[in-house]
Amino acid sequence: MALDLRAGAGRRRTLSSETLPGLAGRRRARKSIAVNRPAEECYRFWRNVESFPSFMQHIDEVRVIDERRSHWCASALAGRRVEWDAEITDDQPNRLIAWRTAAGSQADNAGRVCFTPAPAGKGTMIEVDMEYRLPAGTAGAMAATLFGLEPAQQLEGDLRRFKQLVETGEITTTRGQAHGPRTLKARLFNKEAEQ
Repeated sequence: MALDLRAGAGRRRTLSSETLPGLAGRRRARKSIAVNRPAEECYRFWRNVESFPSFMQHIDEVRVIDERRSHWCASALAGRRVEWDAEITDDQPNRLIAWRTAAGSQADNAGRVCFTPAPAGKGTMIEVDMEYRLPAGTAGAMAATLFGLEPAQQLEGDLRRFKQLVETGEITTTRGQAHGPRTLKARLFNKEAEQ
């Protein structure tokens, strides 16, 4: 585990010294996770963008347009639906995928996912580094954070579900199981609490 953390820390230093294309000054989210699968398998799964709704809770649909472009539909605050087109800007098989949203899209983001073999052949370190702009500025960011819809919050859960799906073929959930008393937030936003 210590080697995994050290490898991840080294990769974070490398990424933080680089600039993501076209979104300087926006919010930034960086998360990493160790997955007990080879980099080739993780890359192949991630490169299939149509599979994203299976592990990204807020993504409703992804349609491939061509080899580098895709159309995305996501759930947002207050039951809104957000759509955008994204394009892959760099694709290094088994190592890195970088993307950005197309000009004029409802969403504004760019980022990269890196696949680094973990020390001693213990799977793959996956690190996602993205920059984004939330609609409605600071007020929108505060509301998104309050309801667990801020991209940095979502990214952590998405990576955990990705790990489960790639390692076991399914995502574990407590949906349908008995539970004790719930907080007001959990009762109001039952969907979020069951994930």
